[in-house]
Amino acid sequence: MTMAKRKKQLLLRLQRPVYALLRAITQPYLRLHYGFRAPARRLPDGPCLIYANHLTNMDQFMLMHAFPQQMYFVASEHLLRRGFGRPMALLMDPIIRQKGRTDADAALAILRRLRQGKHVCVFIEGERSYDGCTAQIAESAAHLAKLAGVTFVTYRLENAYFSGPRWARHVRRGPVSGDIRHIYSPQELAGLSRDALQQALCRDLWLDASAEQAARPAVYRGRRLAEYLETTLFLCPRCGRIGSLKSADDRFACSCGLALRYTEYGRLEAAEGGEPPFTTVRDWFAWQRDRVQELARAALLPGAPDAPLAADAGQRLYACSGFSRRLQGRGCFALYADRIVFTPERDGKAWTLPLRALDDFSCQGRQLLSFLSGGQLYELVSPYPRSAVKYQLLLRALRRAEGEKEV
Repeated sequence: MTMAKRKKQLLLRLQRPVYALLRAITQPYLRLHYGFRAPARRLPDGPCLIYANHLTNMDQFMLMHAFPQQMYFVASEHLLRRGFGRPMALLMDPIIRQKGRTDADAALAILRRLRQGKHVCVFIEGERSYDGCTAQIAESAAHLAKLAGVTFVTYRLENAYFSGPRWARHVRRGPVSGDIRHIYSPQELAGLSRDALQQALCRDLWLDASAEQAARPAVYRGRRLAEYLETTLFLCPRCGRIGSLKSADDRFACSCGLALRYTEYGRLEAAEGGEPPFTTVRDWFAWQRDRVQELARAALLPGAPDAPLAADAGQRLYACSGFSRRLQGRGCFALYADRIVFTPERDGKAWTLPLRALDDFSCQGRQLLSFLSGGQLYELVSPYPRSAVKYQLLLRALRRAEGEKEV
């Protein structure tokens, strides 16, 4: 037997005890810091495909405590480049979703694990929620479940958004729970059309955290409750500027004079009395998404100024490959109506990429922006709090507006 095969067999033998150890270590942490309580449920015999919603960066550990049997998770490749990425990839053997690869590649990897008799868990939205609402679930989700033909389980985490908002720097403690929404047997799956299954799983996983909080208010205590909120809410409803909002402790304010507090109930209040423009992150985020679409249409009008829609200085641009990434430079990143431009601080020679050459773009974590062009993956990292989602929303809006022009 070769050395490589011996190492592979050793790692396979270690996976189960490592999984059990992680469950034991993280259980008290989740209870103490997140207030997580959920009944433990045994999965049915045979391989199971589990779909869950995605609200915190500890969701995978919450799912590990929901089911005692070992599961394999689907993870984004950017996690491999974190400090713990390589050992976790070796010991947990996740299914890696890679930029530049088709969804079919990840689907085939999931099907292979299921055919090996494994349980596979997918956070089917693809990314954590910014506003506490379940994101639109791709129609391929039902197709994969039908194709797998194994027991299909939907699991919904509840109240977790206010305990660990995607934008937050610190965890806040409050009630967090979760439970199985439905177990679809292979026979039940076979009797459902793909459209009917898609509708059912969307119903199972739909959550509006702000509506739930309004119906059953709960306190979520923590430090610096508003800190880094500007990474999600980037557009001021009073002055209309992008990037002028800043957070400190539980305060959220704009240089135009708008001053708000983020409370332990996850609501926004005027800092000095009066009515806030929005009382929830959900409503503010929905408004700025619509407003961004208007800005994109205006930027594409004939004769519109050739000015950046959004820009940030002091950014670090990396070229990524596997576990590693190489620093390309530090400088100003700007998004125009037809291109992105990175201008290094030292030589000032701008690097320009037309938007039509952009194959993919997305946000990871709180404020990392990644984009793919010509098979090369880049990551944009900021040393200070700034919004990555503003670029994602603007890029989507520009593409939508371009499509409207062509109709």
